[in-house]
Amino acid sequence: RLYTTNADGELVTIDTTTNKILSRKKVQDDGKEHFFLNLSLDTAGQRAFLTDSKQPEVLVVSLKDGSVMEKIAAPESLAVLFNPARNEAYVTHREAGKVSVIDAKSYKVTKTFDTPVYPNSLALSADGKTLYGASEVEKGVVQAWRIGSNGELSELNQVASGGAGPVYLSLTPDGRHLLVANYVSGSIAVLPVKEDGNLGDAVDVRQDQGPAGAER
Repeated sequence: RLYTTNADGELVTIDTTTNKILSRKKVQDDGKEHFFLNLSLDTAGQRAFLTDSKQPEVLVVSLKDGSVMEKIAAPESLAVLFNPARNEAYVTHREAGKVSVIDAKSYKVTKTFDTPVYPNSLALSADGKTLYGASEVEKGVVQAWRIGSNGELSELNQVASGGAGPVYLSLTPDGRHLLVANYVSGSIAVLPVKEDGNLGDAVDVRQDQGPAGAER
């Protein structure tokens, strides 16, 4: 199954075998403005963590019936990433310039860290011990953090994103490279991931053609 949110504030469930919509559920119908930008799944727990860039809360939604299981108080948020190895979620707050760590058992924010300006996308190593984050600025940067046994984030290093306004990160299946999509410059960069989790400088940058923006 594929889960996504739309501009109408719905959680949509799609059967990936038939490509048919199985269900669509209004997440919140409280009269407030919502914009659910990203979600991250806990498949074992049958729940999804949803960020809201218009309201100061992160939602936990049941994948069984689409009901809201919990509302977690946090600044307006952008990206979210669930870490099954630690049963916690990481959330970026673009305007606040912070990353929050949420205990996925108690549904409490346990820690908040300052980051470079405008933190955006996140990526997590397969072992759940290294977190990567993009900073959506003109001279884009990507940070690497080691996740300690106590949940503390310790910065390993940061490198240039290979373009302007990085907004998406994705690790290759073998975990040896991090792909970065730079929205403003319209480029994709490949950053090597070292054995200790540190990032190296871009080994390849591919520049798209045409004007920058959503129509690219």
